[in-house]
Amino acid sequence: MAAAQKTKASDRQAVCKRLLTNLKKRYTGKLPKFDKPVLETMLFSASLENSTWEEAEAAHERLLAEFHDLNEIRVSSVKEAETVFSNLSHPDWRALRVRSVLQFVFEDTYSFEYDALKRKTLDSANKQLSKVSHMTPFMRLFTLQHALGSHLLPVDDRMSNAIVWLGLAAPGAPTEDVSNILKSSVRKSDSPLFCHLVRCLATDPKYTKFFETINKHAPEEGWDLETGVERLDRLFKRGPSAFQKPKKKRETSKTTKKTTKKTTKKTTKARGAASKTAKKKSTGSATKKKPAASVPRKKAGVKKVKVAKPKATKKVSRKAKSAKKTTTRKKPTR
Repeated sequence: MAAAQKTKASDRQAVCKRLLTNLKKRYTGKLPKFDKPVLETMLFSASLENSTWEEAEAAHERLLAEFHDLNEIRVSSVKEAETVFSNLSHPDWRALRVRSVLQFVFEDTYSFEYDALKRKTLDSANKQLSKVSHMTPFMRLFTLQHALGSHLLPVDDRMSNAIVWLGLAAPGAPTEDVSNILKSSVRKSDSPLFCHLVRCLATDPKYTKFFETINKHAPEEGWDLETGVERLDRLFKRGPSAFQKPKKKRETSKTTKKTTKKTTKKTTKARGAASKTAKKKSTGSATKKKPAASVPRKKAGVKKVKVAKPKATKKVSRKAKSAKKTTTRKKPTR
């Protein structure tokens, strides 16, 4: 069982009182004025579900202003009526619910007045409203609360997420079950104000995204009721970031780092072994080839210039010179 169901009703009542005082400090502790007839209350509940009170009032005023009367809304198409709820979530479903309410009331009374519901008992009124097609539990309970003044707590999806996070209900519980659990925890005199303040919390723009993801991160046994007030104070002081878990380093990054280190070590070892073998080969080849020591190395960039040797002259003796002279002077004898 969930932690919220294990606690006693008296403990839940004490927690709800403390939550009510904290919510009063954060938001205005006054209920907005609401004195609409039964039929308009039913139509207003279609605009109020999963939205703020101000947004619902604006949509309801547009609905009555853009159409001539309620009969025109009844006979109009869903596409024509959904333009009124364009700034709200699921405008087509809201338009369908509004039209189905008008069709049911007109077929039942042949008019657009339904204040006779106030004179019925709670059981008979609940059975009567359960016959309306496409009417949600929130719309039915909201109408009964304001038309009959019954001890009921209408809860929509957004409010249910906030109530589950506070530890008053189990995660994944239907909205109607959540409202029944709160019925025994909140006093009748405080129920309208408690619902209004929980709506302010659930539709606060600062916390809407936080409450939308509550069920994904909820513990198996639900949120602890005893620490609900403390968590609410921490939410108001530090915001949703106070409940976000620090991001863990991905294991994949660690494994990739390890693998990269191993690969780098292997590559460095392989490169070292290859360089050693290359050195050994180079030294072996150098020892085998003996360089010629007698041949000097030529200096780079210097060219040898050949010098022409003088021609050798033949030495002639003095005797030979004198003999040549005598041969030239003597005349031959006849």
